[in-house]
Amino acid sequence: TMALFAGMAFGKHKLAPKVSPKKTREGAVGGLVGGMVGMILFRIVFFLVTEVQLNIGWCVLLGLLGAAMGQLGDLSFSAIKRLYGVKDYGNLLPGHGGVLDRFDSVILVSPLSEVLQLLLPMAVLTGRPDRLLYISPSLSENADCSGSGSVSGSVSVSVGSFFDIHQ
Repeated sequence: TMALFAGMAFGKHKLAPKVSPKKTREGAVGGLVGGMVGMILFRIVFFLVTEVQLNIGWCVLLGLLGAAMGQLGDLSFSAIKRLYGVKDYGNLLPGHGGVLDRFDSVILVSPLSEVLQLLLPMAVLTGRPDRLLYISPSLSENADCSGSGSVSGSVSVSVGSFFDIHQ
C-alpha cells in the first residue's frame, strides 16, 4: 500500500519497465519504508499485548527484508506473465490481475518468515536472553468411520524464562 501511494505521489523513475511498466523506484522505496514502519507498529502492539519488548533494530530489519522479498515476488510473477504474454492471471478480480496477483508477493515472504521464525529465537529479538516466547502449534484429527475427517488446530503463545527450560 505504501509502495502504491509513494509511487503515485513521487514516482518518476521506472523500476523495471519491461517487466512491470507502472512500478517506480520511488514506489519501491516507499514500500520498503512502509514495511519497516509496519514492523515498528507491530512491535508496539506486540508489547501492549504480551509486555515483551522486541528489539527495534530487528523489527526494522525484518520489515525491510519482508518488504524487499514482497517486491521481488511481485516482480518475479510479473516477469512470468510477460514471458508468456499473459496480462492477468484470471478474471475473478477484474482490473486486479487475478487472484494470484493479490498473493504473488506473499509467496516469497511466507518461506522467509518461517525460516526467520526458526532461526531467530525470541531471546535475540527481545534482546533479553532470559526471556523466550513459546509458540506451540497443536493439531488434532477428528476422523469418522466413513474415512473422511477434519483437521483442526490451535496455537498457544506464552512468555517464559530461559532458565525454566534448562532446569
